[in-house]
Amino acid sequence: MVWLLYQSGQKWAAYLLTFGIVVSQLYQLQANVQKQSPMQLYNFHQAAILLSQKKEIVSEMYRLADAKPFTIGVIGTPYGVQTVWATVFENYLAERPTLEKPNWYGYQALGYPADSYFTKVDHPAERHILVIEQNYELFLSPYIYEQYMDSVNEATVLIEETELYGFKLQLREAKKQLVP
Repeated sequence: MVWLLYQSGQKWAAYLLTFGIVVSQLYQLQANVQKQSPMQLYNFHQAAILLSQKKEIVSEMYRLADAKPFTIGVIGTPYGVQTVWATVFENYLAERPTLEKPNWYGYQALGYPADSYFTKVDHPAERHILVIEQNYELFLSPYIYEQYMDSVNEATVLIEETELYGFKLQLREAKKQLVP
């Protein structure tokens, strides 16, 4: 519209329309900053968490597992990517070399840094820790969540749930397999 006005010789109308567009965009920017929207309105990001707090979450996992070997599964975003948890466990276990690294039970996305840190297993250990990250429902399809939970519930039973820094930690026990 601005270009048509300019070409038809109505330069002042084109300038006025351009000025109106710029002013309206600046007003919209000011309103978004004051209201912390639109992105903050939907809380599209995870809350800030320190590495030390993530290590506390890992420490809680070991406490829940009662110093027994366990598997870990995570419902979070990006789905199945182990990079963050591999980094946290690597740092945590470097300070505690006598502890055993858990295996990964559940979906694993390949092609990311540290995707081979955890050993992928097809069945949970006797003790399984499920981590449900904060804000997963904003980024993860309800279908994927239900499918993941169905597979976890098929193989394990919920024993205890605790929350730390917005992360739910579920201690689960593997269901006994029937041997024919």
